[in-house]
Amino acid sequence: MKTLERSEALDRLGVAASLACGVHCVLAPLAMGMAAVLPVEWAFSRASEVTLILLTAALAATSLVPAYRNQHRRKSCLAMFGGGILLLLAAKFALHGASLEPVFLAGGAALIAGAHLANLHFCRSCKKCSHDH
Repeated sequence: MKTLERSEALDRLGVAASLACGVHCVLAPLAMGMAAVLPVEWAFSRASEVTLILLTAALAATSLVPAYRNQHRRKSCLAMFGGGILLLLAAKFALHGASLEPVFLAGGAALIAGAHLANLHFCRSCKKCSHDH
C-alpha cells in the first residue's frame, strides 16, 4: 500500500510540475514584455527553463518507470512520457527562439502530464495493485 501511495503522490506532483512547465512555456513570451516593469526575468531565464524540464523529467522517470516495471506494464505511459520529452528537447534545441517553441514546450508538458494521469488510472485499476490493497 505504501508503494501505491508513493507512486500516486509522485504522479500528482509530476502532473503539477508538468502543468507548471507548460504554463511557464506559454506565458514566458507574454511575460517578457513585463520584464521592463516587474523583476520577473529570473523566472524566465534559461536556468529556470532547464530546471523545470529536469524536474519534470526526473519526477516522471521516478514514478512512471517503476509503475510500468512493477505494476501495470502499460507501454502507453512510457510512450507519452517519451513523446513529451522529445517535444521538450526539440523545442529547446531545434526550435529555440522560433515561434513554434512555446507550442512544442506546452505540448511536451501536456504529454508528460497525460502520462502521469494515465499512470494513476492504470495503477488504480490494475489487478496486482488492487490485490496489494
